[in-house]
Amino acid sequence: GIDLGRRYTNVTVMDGISVKALSLGDIRSSLMRQEETIIFALIERAQFKQNPAIYESGKLLGSGSGDSFLSFFLGETEKVHSLVRRYTSPDEHPFFPSRILSPVLPPMQYDYNVVPNKINFNERVMHVYLNKILPRICEDGDDFNYGSAATCDIAALQAISKRIHFGKFVAESKFQQSRAKYSDMIQAGDGEAILETLTNQAVEDKLLKRVFDKAIAYGRDLTAGVPELPADDEGECKFRVEPEAIVSLYKDILIPLTKQVQVQYLLQRLRAPRVAFLGPAGSFSHQAAREYFGACNADVECLPQKTFAGVFHAVMSNEVLFGIIPTENSVGGKVHQVLGHLTGGPDSDAMLPTVTGDWYLKVRHCVLTARPDVQLADIRRVYSHPQGFAQCNRWLRTHLPGVEHVETRSTSHAGELVKEQGGGDCAAIGSDLLASAYGLHVLQRDVHDDNLNETRFFCIRKDSLRPVSVAAGNDRTVVLFGLKNQAGSLASVLAIFAANGVNLSTIESVKSPGKPWEYNFFLEMEGHVTDAAVKASLDESRQFTLNVRVLGSFQTSNTSSS
Repeated sequence: GIDLGRRYTNVTVMDGISVKALSLGDIRSSLMRQEETIIFALIERAQFKQNPAIYESGKLLGSGSGDSFLSFFLGETEKVHSLVRRYTSPDEHPFFPSRILSPVLPPMQYDYNVVPNKINFNERVMHVYLNKILPRICEDGDDFNYGSAATCDIAALQAISKRIHFGKFVAESKFQQSRAKYSDMIQAGDGEAILETLTNQAVEDKLLKRVFDKAIAYGRDLTAGVPELPADDEGECKFRVEPEAIVSLYKDILIPLTKQVQVQYLLQRLRAPRVAFLGPAGSFSHQAAREYFGACNADVECLPQKTFAGVFHAVMSNEVLFGIIPTENSVGGKVHQVLGHLTGGPDSDAMLPTVTGDWYLKVRHCVLTARPDVQLADIRRVYSHPQGFAQCNRWLRTHLPGVEHVETRSTSHAGELVKEQGGGDCAAIGSDLLASAYGLHVLQRDVHDDNLNETRFFCIRKDSLRPVSVAAGNDRTVVLFGLKNQAGSLASVLAIFAANGVNLSTIESVKSPGKPWEYNFFLEMEGHVTDAAVKASLDESRQFTLNVRVLGSFQTSNTSSS
């Protein structure tokens, strides 16, 4: 990632998110650097022929591969780049989002210069690059320099992608300068009016002139410090890439694509904030997200993620504003995988998410069928997650003895299978929300064995967005710290909290990533970080601890029934 600058023209708050638009000076400076990167990348690529074999699926990798050589090479490159957190930066967009990996470095803190979004035009970028850009800059044919040509392709594609998607930052700056005007057009869904308002022909003409001048300068040889116009055998002026070709690429491709990004960004600018949860739709995490934000009277868009890591990545890489994660169950205890993601690394400069609230979800299971006329006696197969079967074991043995149990990867998957089969001899164990998500019918409610079965969820958001928190009287504070290597450190810390009258509800050891046999401690306590007793306890315990981090201090949303 890069430092996008610290100077801002306006600051606005939208749905609890502080969006700090980059100044026009910062934008102009970045765009000019990107122009040079693109020109040099195209000049490098132009030294090789088009080499069409690079772009044909299975041509160089064998018939068993569905990838072209470029797709394979670019995908592997993006995997490596993702490990060093390239794609957590808001100005970087992968061509193969499904292939990227979780970073090995702790996330960096980026201010919100744009509203969280998932706009990615890289499929179009790839198409125009292969079909319009390469034929304009490269000689036709094959010179067999496949690796070198593909390496140049990747540099050019990444530079062009960055330039086009930087339109989001331009659009946000213009939005904040004329908020009322753009808001009216956005609410009317008038993309044509937005495009017309964004367009400034004088600025575009100036940009094209600057690109032309740079293409001339960078396309020349420099002899003894004096620019010389290169010439062919007949004395005609010759460039590595014709300046007119680069200008036409900007005029016909890059500028129009950038405008499309700007229009799409603005059309979604005022929509409800996004919330990531462990999916698919109909899961208990989905239900918790709906209940939590429903209790806050907040309109949100819930986006399912395949893994817990996916939820954290979506929050920390600006794809969503909030995440909902399960932290403990009244029967199964702590969800240690989630705690590992929540607490991150031990380094004092590592960016961690902020816990902004909690929610207790009563786990209520139902028998769900595809048809409304199904009776219990008709059922021959029941689908559910292993936990669903375990939590309904006594009821199933009593009311559906001898029925086949088919385990699925989630209760949502169970509902999906029953919906697909559509028969009267199968059912799923899941929630009311699962029935709504897949159009199923509730045959029997409350088939769980333990009425006190609850799961607690945290709501998380990026640390840089942490609002000024005010004590409400029923607050919780969560803290992460390491211990100094001295006898009695933990006992001393606990004694300090006890002496100040602070009740600790949770203390968990969590492995310190990257440091074998070292652990941090996750503490949750009653009270707010601004309360005198909590503040004193944290201050006094620093003599025994390392890198005390307050992960959140919040008003608890609802109360456990246990």
